[in-house]
Amino acid sequence: MRADARRFRDLRRPGFPHDPRADAPIARVEGAVEGIGVSLETFDRMLGRFDEQLGNCAVAVDRLGASIDRVDRTLRKIERIVDTAERLLTPVTAVRGQLSRWSPGTVPVLSGAWHRASGPAGAALRGFGRPE
Repeated sequence: MRADARRFRDLRRPGFPHDPRADAPIARVEGAVEGIGVSLETFDRMLGRFDEQLGNCAVAVDRLGASIDRVDRTLRKIERIVDTAERLLTPVTAVRGQLSRWSPGTVPVLSGAWHRASGPAGAALRGFGRPE
């Protein structure tokens, strides 16, 4: 933009017809051209900063996406654990439900392998008053 301001100054060179009334408008035009140049430089710096911030935002979005993926993988692992626990505990819950319907005096005495039940099934049976 500064080149345009020089072009206006060239109008005042010797050899060009010169009108003294043109000095003030030429000075105003030169000032306006310099102001526009400064504004364009400022705008260019602002665009540079904006571009940098967009880059930072893109990095943050990528990191957020990676975090979401990690959370998703963790939730899938937890879901598998819950499914496994549900498969293991469903029979125990069913036995507890059946035993809870019987009164304490009518609980059948189990013999054989069931009599020696251990782990969650044994705990469920003992919890409902199975005679030892």
